[in-house]
Amino acid sequence: MKFRAIEDTTVIIELLQSFYLFNHVSKERLVVMTEKAHFVSLEKDEYLFKRGESYHRGVYVLLEGEIALYPTDSDSIDMTYGDLVGLTTFLGKSNYSVTAKADTTSELVFLPEICIYKLMEEFEDFRTKYNKLTFERLSKISGGNPAGITENTYKSVGGCMVTPVFTIQGSQSVFEASSIMAEHKVGSLIVTSPEGNLEGIITSKHLVHKYLGNPSRAAIPDAVSHYMNTDPVAMQPEFPVVEAIAELQQKGEDYAIVIKAHKPVGLISNKDLMHLVFQNSNVYNSHINGMTTLDQLRDAHRSLFDIAKNLVANSRLTSNILPILSSVHLNIQKKVYKITLDSVDKDVLETMKRVTSSMIIMGSGGRKEMMLDPDQDHAFILETGATEEDKAKFISFGEVFADNLEYVGYSKCKGNIMASNPDMVKTIKQWKKTIAGWINEPGKGGGFLWSAVFFDMDRFEGDETLVWDLKQFISVNVPERSVFLIQMLERDLNTKQPISMFGRINLEKEGEKKGTINLKTAALTFLVDVTRAYTLHTGLNDLNTLERARHLERKKVLAPETVSDLQVAYETIVDLLLKEQIAKVEEGGYANKNINPDELSIYNRERLKESLTFITKYLSKAVRFLKMS
Repeated sequence: MKFRAIEDTTVIIELLQSFYLFNHVSKERLVVMTEKAHFVSLEKDEYLFKRGESYHRGVYVLLEGEIALYPTDSDSIDMTYGDLVGLTTFLGKSNYSVTAKADTTSELVFLPEICIYKLMEEFEDFRTKYNKLTFERLSKISGGNPAGITENTYKSVGGCMVTPVFTIQGSQSVFEASSIMAEHKVGSLIVTSPEGNLEGIITSKHLVHKYLGNPSRAAIPDAVSHYMNTDPVAMQPEFPVVEAIAELQQKGEDYAIVIKAHKPVGLISNKDLMHLVFQNSNVYNSHINGMTTLDQLRDAHRSLFDIAKNLVANSRLTSNILPILSSVHLNIQKKVYKITLDSVDKDVLETMKRVTSSMIIMGSGGRKEMMLDPDQDHAFILETGATEEDKAKFISFGEVFADNLEYVGYSKCKGNIMASNPDMVKTIKQWKKTIAGWINEPGKGGGFLWSAVFFDMDRFEGDETLVWDLKQFISVNVPERSVFLIQMLERDLNTKQPISMFGRINLEKEGEKKGTINLKTAALTFLVDVTRAYTLHTGLNDLNTLERARHLERKKVLAPETVSDLQVAYETIVDLLLKEQIAKVEEGGYANKNINPDELSIYNRERLKESLTFITKYLSKAVRFLKMS
């Protein structure tokens, strides 16, 4: 492969303007863009990039020759004159999921991603065409089934929408709209009637293009109703994500509003949807979908060490790796679920088909914060009419499922929070009664332990509406019982703090772990518990710890400096912990969550101490906050 600068931009600009994608881009912008571009020459059979290779931070336009793309499970795709290569990876920023090889001597021009971003920002026609080409390419790579790259494509929008939404009425001014957007750091507001029904949407783009961009704005009305989109993309929570993507792209809109009974209940952006499509589309997940045996999945689980090692080596923030690792864990576990379903007795299978249910995953799995060694945390929610005999069939399935997960590599939960436990298989009505008991008398029956895991739940398989119903019950009832959250955090306060009153790291005093600190139980758990408590108190439904923190900042529950310190502490703990796990496996040992601070560099030891000090203060401050609320 040879690279060379573009000396004469005239020819390349003429070529680009002749292509479908660029024919509406101004010559002036193309001149600026090509100043940052360069030519790439390939000999026959030379690779432009290989599957699993790190993203090149841009896209290639084929000017001469032929390039073939080789997906994992389908025939090769031929790229010819004018085609873009590396199109789907541009949006996902993942490793390449296909291999690109020159069938003939080929010439390409490489466009850095900053150029593409500028074009998408300045030229709506370009953005629409680019999104369309991306989705078409995704369909080709996946053999006509975009969901083949990631199962997340077929999630419903209700499962990934942002809620609660920020609203404004049409009679209010654009200045009020700007103020609300700035205050909450959002790019759009849903416009509602006085009764709360959906009337439209106004975005920062509308304010800039329709109002601020109008030279005569001083003489025109400033009411939001004059500038809003009165025909926004709106859909029910059950609407599939893949269809939402198609509709947004067809209409050229940036946001979809999720509605129930004509009232907005959530919002999701085109950017969020595309992130869902591409965030897990990497080489590590693609082969799992084709596995059919527990032994194959056991091998896949063992390969997680290599996956994590590669991700750590190529990521700036270790915390960004956890959602990717979690997606692989969840893919493996979903295949175990399917294999278990195919193997159970006929009467168990018939019951599970007849009774509406949802299996939920909890804890780090629900938060998408799994590391190398997560254990099992799962349960069943059944429809109200399910009988005791029905429950027994689900428990029977849960027993086999838990055994199969253990065989693959997932340890059984020491607290027995698994669907094999009769206490973890309940109807929606029974779960509400149980949760009410935890809230009202948290010290009884393991309520502290179970709620700390259960409240970080997400759908794993089955009917999402049962999960939504239970989450809504929690978000309404927990804020009314601040004493429950106070008692939960006071329980943490009474646990051995990570830092002593003399500023020393509290270490294990005896046993094989003597001289180490468990970064999960003595650090990460406190961060997760406190952030969850703030989230529950505020009635929010975010799951991931950092997403919770950012939402709490937008709601002005947490100060920006607190969130910044939290992010640093979280990243430090995750970084040290995951890298220590990788090192232990590499040395032939087992991944656990204990580290010896004396074995850290001075730099990392100080990072750890500062983070643990913050955690101690964060916990104490949260208790005071809840007591004053």
